[in-house]
Amino acid sequence: MVRRRPETRPGERSGTTAAEVQPVSAQARSLRGVAILGQHWVDLTFLHWRVHPEAVAPLLPPGTRPDVHDGSSWVGLIPFRLLGAGLGRGRAVPWLG
Repeated sequence: MVRRRPETRPGERSGTTAAEVQPVSAQARSLRGVAILGQHWVDLTFLHWRVHPEAVAPLLPPGTRPDVHDGSSWVGLIPFRLLGAGLGRGRAVPWLG
């Protein structure tokens, strides 16, 4: 017998309980552990286009469907340059960024 996860509604996360939800704050939480990678993103742009869900549905993996809000789906492109990428706090690796 195969058990399937119940389908979620738009805007709903599956498997989330009230105990897992954390309050939203303008102050970032302190990170635990040691950073294993470092990088800087520069020249970042957000571009978005409103599209018909039927136009993007064939481009998605089998078994998935586009998110729809007010009858439309959105396609996004986020170009940026990655600088100073490297391991930990060491020097940047030239071919990484």
